Amino acid sequence: MKAIILAGGRGTRLSEGAQSKPKPLVEANDRPLIWHIMQNFSIRGVNDFVILSGYKSLQILEYFANFWFHQVNLTFDLATPSQEIH
Repeated sequence: MKAIILAGGRGTRLSEGAQSKPKPLVEANDRPLIWHIMQNFSIRGVNDFVILSGYKSLQILEYFANFWFHQVNLTFDLATPSQEIH
């Protein structure tokens, strides 16, 4: 089953957090709102999503394209080009 999420609003009624990012990426409990919505559907067996976004859609795309990087802590050592994943 596929879920369609409408995520194209500007978030004009939200606080300052929505001015720099789209409404679906405003955080609650250290996770974006869209993550909570998708998690709620996933618990019920829906794991295929179509996200219809308009406003600042590239930020939403970037979040999911780099989802793994948003979930871990990284340390970069610029003296010796290395990185450590925590």
